[in-house]
Amino acid sequence: MTDVAIAQTHLTGAAAGTTLGQQVRTQLERVPDALIVFAAPGQDHLALLEGLASAAGTRTIVGCSSAGEFTRDESGQGLTNVTAIRAPSIRFSAVVGTRLAADAVGAARAMAKDFIGANVPDFPFRAALVLVDALAGHTEELIDALTVATAGTYRFFGGGAGDDARFERTQVFCGTSVYADAAVALEIASQKAVGIGARHGWAPASPPLRVTQADAGRLVSLNAAPAVEAFEEHAERSTQHFDRRDPMPFFLHNVVGVETPGGYKLRVPLGIAEDGSVVCAAEVPEGTTTHIMSTGGDSAAKAAAEA
Repeated sequence: MTDVAIAQTHLTGAAAGTTLGQQVRTQLERVPDALIVFAAPGQDHLALLEGLASAAGTRTIVGCSSAGEFTRDESGQGLTNVTAIRAPSIRFSAVVGTRLAADAVGAARAMAKDFIGANVPDFPFRAALVLVDALAGHTEELIDALTVATAGTYRFFGGGAGDDARFERTQVFCGTSVYADAAVALEIASQKAVGIGARHGWAPASPPLRVTQADAGRLVSLNAAPAVEAFEEHAERSTQHFDRRDPMPFFLHNVVGVETPGGYKLRVPLGIAEDGSVVCAAEVPEGTTTHIMSTGGDSAAKAAAEA
């Protein structure tokens, strides 16, 4: 039987870690097998993780800094939340790969090397929650390299670290350590398959836009013009406000969708460079066709139900 406990606090640093660890121990009535942490930026994450590990009784921890935190009970900013899992039918391990920006393939190989799946043959189903420093980029390259390094035997899912939309420093956590320019993974080796479903509910809202120049996560030009101009034109057509000095309110409702045979891969814009290029949270391949995408409450709810 799998038991899950969820805890959240407005406290920070060591006090937050101790409080959360005590809460999950009380809910589970035992030591958890693994912890997943999302913590607001700007606090002492090292102290948080040390306090959490000590109070909860495990150092199998992964997580990241975040941009708004929520559980079923509360949402907002400046919070820290923890999901604790206890499952006799699952074996967990927490791994890290560093120097993501310079060597995503090397980071993936280091992570795969530390996976324990090959040592637990009685737990044949393999998956991993992967969290990356979004500002380091190369996320898709990392996942491709992880798939190769594990011979396609793992299913990967996850997301990226945030910093309340400041885009200055995002961090990931493994055990009681904090990393930038890195990725972490919670390996899940289980006796039954873990169900994973993904739908995003976003649809094209602009004409097709050809990626005429890109550099990893930096979208340089669309239709041979500076990328930012496509967003400005879309804002004018759709009567939305767009401010180059503060683009995030617009970007949060207008992401990039990359056409693929299986649907649209979403790329979240993070900021605008001086040359008019748009920095995204993951790669936008040069030569692909994209759209500016939109969604609404109904479509998001439908996507969640389908997933």
